[in-house]
Amino acid sequence: VGSGTNTVHFNRSFSSTAMVLTAEEAHAIYDEVVTRNMEQYNSGDTNAMVLMYESQGVLVDKKNNKCSFGRDEIKITLEPYTKLGKMEFKTPKREVIPLGADSFFVRIDYQTTVLGSGLVLTGKIEQIFKKKDGDWLISYETYLEN
Repeated sequence: VGSGTNTVHFNRSFSSTAMVLTAEEAHAIYDEVVTRNMEQYNSGDTNAMVLMYESQGVLVDKKNNKCSFGRDEIKITLEPYTKLGKMEFKTPKREVIPLGADSFFVRIDYQTTVLGSGLVLTGKIEQIFKKKDGDWLISYETYLEN
């Protein structure tokens, strides 16, 4: 699904010679990725949205007992959420852990507000991001029950 035309490259230099992300670098990259991902999400274009994920990414939704493999299945899983409208995404609690030079783990509590209706969605997400061809993509994502 889709090409890489809607992706954003992040050119971060590493602070150590071992090429390992620092916690500060991982947090900064995560902030940039969330901004990009929310722009893609709020576009309502599911083809753009699935570009946030690796081509063989995994999305596990424990709240609804669903698991999606690859961009085609992830697109189907995300489509109902685009019908809710534009959203504002906040992470009142988050933990970002570097996993080397090209990956990091994220655990967050999130609060998403649907701007048109005021509906507030909350929960917990765990994600693994990996750098592929200059892009930080979601390799694994799970929505946990509160």
